[in-house]
Amino acid sequence: MKSIYALLFVAFFSLLGTNVHAQNASEAYFLGKWNVSVKGTPNGDVTLPGRFEKNGVSLKGFYTDPESKEEKAMDTVYLDGDKLNFGFNIAGYDVTVTLAKKDDNTATGSLMGMFDVEAVRVNGEAAGGTVGAVEAYFMGKWNATAKGTPNGDVTIPVKFESKEGKIKGTYVDPESKEEKAMTGVEVDGAALKMSFSVMGYDITISITKKDENTATGSLMDMFEVVAVRVK
Repeated sequence: MKSIYALLFVAFFSLLGTNVHAQNASEAYFLGKWNVSVKGTPNGDVTLPGRFEKNGVSLKGFYTDPESKEEKAMDTVYLDGDKLNFGFNIAGYDVTVTLAKKDDNTATGSLMGMFDVEAVRVNGEAAGGTVGAVEAYFMGKWNATAKGTPNGDVTIPVKFESKEGKIKGTYVDPESKEEKAMTGVEVDGAALKMSFSVMGYDITISITKKDENTATGSLMDMFEVVAVRVK
């Protein structure tokens, strides 16, 4: 029977890091669902549900049309420094909104530079913050390093993105060097848990936020893991 030590020696020996650019922390912060409230309009405070996701290298946004109640794609979504800018057409008018982080679950800004806007993250509470906040933190590309394995410290390139409101993960296969989908990714309280198969073995890693660009945890509950955001 193959041991976990043999797996770590063989599977990780040829696993190389990649030189890739990841979305920055500001971009990751805005991913997920929000209730965007425009204050003091002629019709009072107006709230529009919005959603942002990262598909590959593109940042995309969606809003719920107040007339049709359908979710529609925004015309523009981009970051300017630490501010999120997005625009869409509503009731025949082109509108633009600018938001900046206020705290982990609230962003503030303006619509057309005329009306105050407050956006509140939509999600239930979880240990260490909302599920949405935990998901948003992990979006992007990371180098997850397993410490003290039989083959020394080994680095696993991984990537997480939000698609249609769900978190997806990929990893670099050590044999083909191709990026492949993980078999499972989930948020459990403040932790992100991922699983994938290497050399016929099922691998699990669990990590939690340490600071804005570093997460820590374990591989198979046996080896310390330090994940660093790739910039």
